[in-house]
This record gives sequence, structure tokens and C-alpha cells, in this order.
Amino acid sequence: MSEAEALAEVERFAARGDLLRAYDQACTRLKDHPDSEKLRHAALLALARSGASDRALRLFREWGLSSSADTDILALEGGLAKDRALGLAGEERREAMTEAASIYQSLNARSPGYYPAINAATTTLLSGDAETAADLARQVLADDAVINADDYWSLATSAEAACIIGDIDAASADLA
Repeated sequence: MSEAEALAEVERFAARGDLLRAYDQACTRLKDHPDSEKLRHAALLALARSGASDRALRLFREWGLSSSADTDILALEGGLAKDRALGLAGEERREAMTEAASIYQSLNARSPGYYPAINAATTTLLSGDAETAADLARQVLADDAVINADDYWSLATSAEAACIIGDIDAASADLA
């Protein structure tokens, strides 16, 4: 089975909501494609979506995916760290959210774009640094893809950035 076929198989299980089977299949197919970052990514997404974000984050790091050149794969680390932080409370949550923000900020510096930038802005805000979050949100709002927003994700991103800087009218207009 080719890597593309294996990935399609894993994605079919995930699309049906059979996340543990998707994870198991990805791990099984990794035996045939041990260097496949895409299969590793699919395995970790399935694991995280099943509620095992801590384990997914641990595997992300064990598998060395932090050195990937793929922005989607790199963004997963930030998402997993954010999920971990949201499961905590108090100072532990703030510290963990700061870690997630740092991951997204590094990704945004490495591969600028509205996706890593808005996640950097939101996690930075949730870590307690409203000023840096607002700066990042303004960067998002200056992105051509957001300025010319005409699809769901870019409009939602624009609304999220507007909320971060306190422009509720602009956020409402984006969501109307």
C-alpha cells in the first residue's frame, strides 16, 4: 500500500469518527512508511481528537516532528500544547499557555501567515500578555488574505483578531 493510500485509509476512519482505529491504522502503516511525517501527523490528530492530547504532544516530540518543514505539522505542536494548557488551572495553565504561545510565535516567525499569527495572538492573550497579543492581532489584520477575506476561515480569523484588539463592531461585521 502506498503512503497516499495509507493516509487515505486513516483519514476515512477519522472522518467516520473512529479515531482510535485511525490512530492504530496510522501506526500500523508507519511500519511500511517509517519516515512519513504525514502518517505521523494523521496519527497524532486522531489521538488528540480522541482526547489524548498529552500523549499526542509527547509523541510529537518523541517523533522529532518539531524539525518538520511542513507548517501544518509544526502547527500541531502548538495546538496540542494549547489543548494541554486548557486542561489546567491557575498558574499552571498560564505557564502552559505561555509555552503554547511561544510555539505559535516561533512558527509565525519561521512561516508567517494568518493561521500561526492568530493562534500566537490568542494563546498570548490567554497567557496574560494582552499587549503582545494585540500586536500579533494587528499583524493578522494586515495580512492580505484577511483583508480580502471571503471564506469562512479568513473571516473567522479576522473576527478573532478584532476581538483581541477590542474592536467588537469589526468582529460582528466579519461574522454577519
